[in-house]
Amino acid sequence: MKKDYGFFRSELKAKNVARYKVVGITTEIILDPDIFAKNDDVAIFLQSVYGLSFKDYILKSRTSVVSRVAKELCTADAKTLEDVRKKLLLFVNALLETDMKTVSVKKKKNSGGVDFGKWMRGITENL
Repeated sequence: MKKDYGFFRSELKAKNVARYKVVGITTEIILDPDIFAKNDDVAIFLQSVYGLSFKDYILKSRTSVVSRVAKELCTADAKTLEDVRKKLLLFVNALLETDMKTVSVKKKKNSGGVDFGKWMRGITENL
């Protein structure tokens, strides 16, 4: 993985994370093709972490998705932002625990990206 997700984890561990940091980390994650090879995977991520769902025409463009998520995060109350921070921290922890060899094997099989769909469905069932 080319980004330092450990930095994201350390930022998200703090109790009072600034809103702009959550928006920035979210943007980095959504736009990273190494994490989500398909936009359908982004939709699952949005539903499980943020509780958001968008129409198909928005999901076709990741930049449109980022702008909508940023808008929602900027208008969210403190409790909602704290819930998002906790779920995002869980996601980043799982991302860091993924073995690099497994990622490269899946990347070859799936023609790019990591399939986090099963993991996301598991998280939503536990919430």
